[in-house]
Amino acid sequence: MLGIWGTDKITVRVDASGIRAYNLADGKEAWTIPVPSGAKELCAASYSTNSKNIGAVAFNTGDSDCSTLGAVDLTTGKLTWSAKVTNDRLSNPTLSVTDKVVAIGGRLVGAVSIDNGSGVWQWKPRDSSCSVSGRAAGAQIVVSDRCYESSPKSQLYVVDSDTGTQKSTPIALTGSIEQVDKVVSDQPLVVLVTNGPNGDYVLPFDKSNKPGKPMSVKEPGSDSLRLSGQGDAISANVVSGNILYAQASGTKSAINAYDLTTGKRIWSATNGQSNEDIRLVSGTDKDGKVRAILPQGYKKPARLVTLSPTDGSMTDLGTMAMPDGLDIGAALNEYLMPADGSTVYSFSRFDSDSPLTKWAKK
Repeated sequence: MLGIWGTDKITVRVDASGIRAYNLADGKEAWTIPVPSGAKELCAASYSTNSKNIGAVAFNTGDSDCSTLGAVDLTTGKLTWSAKVTNDRLSNPTLSVTDKVVAIGGRLVGAVSIDNGSGVWQWKPRDSSCSVSGRAAGAQIVVSDRCYESSPKSQLYVVDSDTGTQKSTPIALTGSIEQVDKVVSDQPLVVLVTNGPNGDYVLPFDKSNKPGKPMSVKEPGSDSLRLSGQGDAISANVVSGNILYAQASGTKSAINAYDLTTGKRIWSATNGQSNEDIRLVSGTDKDGKVRAILPQGYKKPARLVTLSPTDGSMTDLGTMAMPDGLDIGAALNEYLMPADGSTVYSFSRFDSDSPLTKWAKK
């Protein structure tokens, strides 16, 4: 699965094999966009759509070349245009959309018109020796470079998606191959940087794009956090206010909460049932609290709870059972829940399984 989009009437699943919309009322397929002629598969999707319900995708035309992009209109269920945006091969791009552009992050950093795919701007490196890496998210692209004819050798920038102008003072990177890896959150901006002087770390920014205190993804005695970015359809973390909530692996599944102002863990929540998962739900409720699903064992309904930002204590919202009575399989799905808590949607990681399941509050 590459992406999940939606409107007030449909939800849309983007896979390598195509784009499928389902009616929220009954789960029936509303429309399908197959892989177009000349493309092998889809290889990327924007994290969300813009205010006009337009999303963006990238097509692999062979040899992992994803330099052909397209725009999808969720209202009509049509691919409105497709265009090759560079003559160079572009692998694994990240995409985001505004009302004006499709922003591109990868070895190419730039933007094309949301209306027709024509070029709007392209990032210009500091000198000809520079290599560039970018990650698009929301109305910005986070860019890192490595240059051998400029000083400092590596810098990190926050760039406006619409115009390509810098939204922050460049930040010097001192690791040997330090670079931006993922945008964990775009509002507030939180970035995962790899290969820093002391390993991988999380870098939060304030509203003026001033960087805060770096936070290592590795705690002593624990496995490193495996954070998701906004280019990933399956989320492993949520940022709300100044707290990062993250799925933690190890001997037992957990959700950890970290204070981004200090870089310290606040608490860790686990499932009280032995050997059962705890699964973070994407997004927050209207009060900014995160939700979690706690399977209770074979043929038993799972608990749906909110987690207190202060101490991780749980407040029950209800239970969730599969129609066939089997285990909910929380680890294999992406869960979305609107802020009002009225429904929960589950998207299977694999397109061969049931693509969409809905639970409604009674």
